[in-house]
Amino acid sequence: MDFLSKVKTLRAGEKVDFPPTARTLHYAKSLDDEDEISHLRDQFILPTKASLKKKSLDGTIPDAHGE
Repeated sequence: MDFLSKVKTLRAGEKVDFPPTARTLHYAKSLDDEDEISHLRDQFILPTKASLKKKSLDGTIPDAHGE
């Protein structure tokens, strides 16, 4: 079952049986290879927990103390 089939199954409220390797880096990369728009991933900034605590958007990441 490919990725899109899994998505459709989940959206239909049905259970998806993932393979035993579903929690591996290899499996994640295989899904990325199937993703038709994965090339757009670099166009977005994915926030970290630390960056969500910031009060300004100066492009820096706060240290461990949130400063």
